[in-house]
Amino acid sequence: CLYSGVECDDSNVCTRDYCLSNGGCQYEDLSDQCNDFDVCTTDSCDPINGCSNEVTTTCEPRNACETAECDPIRGCVYFPIECPESSDLCKVPVCDENSGCGFEDLSCS
Repeated sequence: CLYSGVECDDSNVCTRDYCLSNGGCQYEDLSDQCNDFDVCTTDSCDPINGCSNEVTTTCEPRNACETAECDPIRGCVYFPIECPESSDLCKVPVCDENSGCGFEDLSCS
C-alpha cells in the first residue's frame, strides 16, 4: 500500500501491511494462519517462503513388542507387533518386552 508517499510493504509474506492515515504503517502478524492443527508438526512462517509445517515429533516404541507412529490429532500412538508363527507346531510365538519376538515351547505329547 502507498499513502502520502510512504511505502508500507515490508516484503514479509507473514504479515498483512496497512497504511495508516497518519502516514505510518502497521503490520499484522499472520503466522498463526500457518497452524495445520497437526500435533506432529512444528508450524512456522518464513518471511520469504511463507508457511512451513515441519514434522518434528518422533515417536519411539516403549518396548520391543510395539511400533509407534505420530497421529496428527492424538500424537504418539503405539501398536503391538505380530510375531511370526513358527514352522514347528510345538512352538508358539511370544514377545518379550526387552528382546522382542521369540518362541515358547508347547508341551506336544
